[in-house]
Amino acid sequence: MGKEEEEVKRENALNRIIPVKIIKNLRDPRPAAAARNYVLLVTIYEAEGLDPPSLWPEVRFRNYRTLLWVNSSDQYMTNEVRGYPSVIWNEEFNIRLSGVDRPDYHYLSLEVIRVRSQCDPGPSSGVVVVGRARVPLPDALRIKQSQRVGLTRLVGGRSVGQGHIMIAMKLIVVNEQWREVF
Repeated sequence: MGKEEEEVKRENALNRIIPVKIIKNLRDPRPAAAARNYVLLVTIYEAEGLDPPSLWPEVRFRNYRTLLWVNSSDQYMTNEVRGYPSVIWNEEFNIRLSGVDRPDYHYLSLEVIRVRSQCDPGPSSGVVVVGRARVPLPDALRIKQSQRVGLTRLVGGRSVGQGHIMIAMKLIVVNEQWREVF
């Protein structure tokens, strides 16, 4: 008998040691959780303290937008709004989280960007990130959670806290019929 045949016989003997009934009982008796469809309702209210007026005394206004996402391949953006140092959007977004289990998504990512900026060094597009945040998604379903979130930005290679953004989030489960209409 060859070495390979001996190994196969030994493996077969080990498989016979544990009866099939016990193997069946080791399986999880609960049915696998079905993927659910969620919608995250997000309201972007306003941002404050984005650019300190003490650093830019000659500036009267600037243009800002907020970029937001749960899944980086599906991003949303507010309209461009003019303001300084506070900016008001009051925009709502319905972010679909369909066909997945909720634990796959943990955070809402936000970036407040200054657009069409002529005085900033940076890319030729004139877009500068002035604040970022990652906000945990609500734990409870159907409860609106409003919060003031601190923003961080990169200054001289270091992450510095500067400015805040006011948002609200509400996570709801969507049934199949409503999802088709959505």
